[in-house]
Amino acid sequence: MKALLQTPVLLAQAAGVAWRASRLPEAAGKRRGRAGEGAVLRLLIAGDSSAAGVGVTRQADALSGQLVAALADDFAVDWRLEAASGATAARTRARLAGLAPARFDVAVLALGVNDTTRLVAPARWTAQYAALADLLAARFGVGRIYATGVPPLDRFPALPQPLAGVLGARAGRGAPGLAGRARAPGGGGRGGAVMTRAGSGSAWARGEPGATTATDQSR
Repeated sequence: MKALLQTPVLLAQAAGVAWRASRLPEAAGKRRGRAGEGAVLRLLIAGDSSAAGVGVTRQADALSGQLVAALADDFAVDWRLEAASGATAARTRARLAGLAPARFDVAVLALGVNDTTRLVAPARWTAQYAALADLLAARFGVGRIYATGVPPLDRFPALPQPLAGVLGARAGRGAPGLAGRARAPGGGGRGGAVMTRAGSGSAWARGEPGATTATDQSR
């Protein structure tokens, strides 16, 4: 009953958080390029504000820049960034579906916060994430997907109560179809997951054996 009574408040707070977050600037700089020498690694980075570089001024200091710089020690990295503030799994799939077909070896997905703050139902979120994984394999030939977990939203000072508590509980259980399907060592629901082409995105979302392996990114 308490949760039901809080629903209008939660929806209003979630809408306000989404509006304020959409006004934060994304990092400036290149969103595709090539760096390093060695075997070619074709890398696609997609996701929300955490991938788009909100919080820093240059893409070189954001996820894409730091990741490419690290990989360039061992590979010739052909990379591309497709990210936007407010992106969800469904919006990211739609964005990528609008691109011309291309080939990538690896995709890094930074998603989950906006699906959580928008109170997307777990079953719907799972299906949308699975559809995104299927698209990456079918349209872009991605053989391995690295997906970040959901951060502890209850510790975000910008989130008001009771929304922060509710979102923190959801994040602590892990993203349905992400950490909920591929637990990191030690059982941490906030670790990331790795999906290989051994299983389709649909198989991954259903938690079929062999579809996923996990890596602990929560430490």
